[in-house]
Amino acid sequence: MIVDFYLNGDIYKDLIVQEYVKYINDGCIKLDCTTSKKRKWNLSKKSELIDSILKGYPTNPFYLLKKDGRYECIDGNMRSLTLVEFINDEFALTGMDDEELNGKYFSELDEDSLSMICSALLKVIILQNRNEKELGEIIERLDL
Repeated sequence: MIVDFYLNGDIYKDLIVQEYVKYINDGCIKLDCTTSKKRKWNLSKKSELIDSILKGYPTNPFYLLKKDGRYECIDGNMRSLTLVEFINDEFALTGMDDEELNGKYFSELDEDSLSMICSALLKVIILQNRNEKELGEIIERLDL
């Protein structure tokens, strides 16, 4: 059972990848927010994230800001974008330890791999009722 945890008005939530990507594709989570760190990942870095998920490695939490009933990604933008792009067959894997995965798009993966990716748990922290000063401090400290 997945239970939300509340602390200081913020929500700590577990979402599976499939659900998280659906929220993004449906426009419920905005990825191109102005507070997000803007840096592009190359194909190797994107594949490394997918490889980590397939190996069952934990990933960093995704931080969202609830604003006007919508959610803006303030940390985890490139990880989010990578998940969306891979599930939408926008890139093939490269540099994978399991060489059979190299060159494969999401739709070309075997059932076990598809299931592992879609059902992987992501930690999502939803910040609520934060003023601009607090938000700036939080974003700055995420790199500590």
